[in-house]
Amino acid sequence: MGKKRRRFSAEFKLKVVLEALKERQDLNEIAQKHQLHQNQISTWKSAFLAQAHEPEPDTASRTLFWNENIFFTN
Repeated sequence: MGKKRRRFSAEFKLKVVLEALKERQDLNEIAQKHQLHQNQISTWKSAFLAQAHEPEPDTASRTLFWNENIFFTN
């Protein structure tokens, strides 16, 4: 039987993305700290920035943004 996929809360994803945006640490250091792959952080960061340009995203789309399995689970 294979490994069970990990699921991350919206709060955790936001915390990691904001940490990556600060650029005080390398992406590799952040990934090791949170036991993630660098690509996962990059994907979350790109999706966050893509939605950031919207003037006022509605609550439903914001929820979908952070819960979308295709992009935001590992």
